[in-house]
Amino acid sequence: GWYCRSRTSGLAAPRASAAAAFGSVASVCEMLGGVGEDRPWEKRVAAIKSLPRLLTEGAAAGSLDANLKALGKPLATQLADLRSSVVSTLCTTLCTLAAERGDALAPLVPVLLPALLRNHCVSKAPISKPSVQAAGALVAAAPSEGASAVLLATVGSPHHQTRRGVASLLGAACASALELPPPQAAAFASAIRALVCDTDATVRATAASAYWELHRRSVADADAILPQVQPPQQKLIQRSKPAAK
Repeated sequence: GWYCRSRTSGLAAPRASAAAAFGSVASVCEMLGGVGEDRPWEKRVAAIKSLPRLLTEGAAAGSLDANLKALGKPLATQLADLRSSVVSTLCTTLCTLAAERGDALAPLVPVLLPALLRNHCVSKAPISKPSVQAAGALVAAAPSEGASAVLLATVGSPHHQTRRGVASLLGAACASALELPPPQAAAFASAIRALVCDTDATVRATAASAYWELHRRSVADADAILPQVQPPQQKLIQRSKPAAK
């Protein structure tokens, strides 16, 4: 896209200066606090693009946690906007922040995950696909008990795309550096068992893959699932076993 052009490009200059116009996280929060006509989408996109720079400055100044706390609700508001340019820009930026800030983003993830998971079932691919990618990047980079609680609470979503996302993210959480004490492992096992028995084939297949991520962390919890599901689900899980490395 155009945002990959070099800084020497004359075409990129106006956009770069628009992002530079946001000098503080507070000004970004103000711009992203709503989606009305008083907040044009072009300015919201510019505000979002300023975040990597502003959060780098915030980390250097020791204010990153406060910045992330302030940003949670405004960013969730923008994820709920059905303007694809805003949502896709924000999701791309969240992937960048996940790579740059890692587990420092943990306070932000539980606030944004519900909106990202809702977007999984939006019919517009420029909204749903980036939302899937951003959710995966955030859970892998900054897993937390709060993020896990959101996933466990969303297992019963009426939308199969969202349930598939939950199954994938449960697997990603197991594969991450997340601490998985026994009660948490048991809760993950219960959720994966429910998703392996889902009415939708893509959810079942994704959950079967997540089973093996859980198995690597807690063999006992994973093994306990098998007698609790029907033979077709047992076979699906066995077929999903990753090849030995």
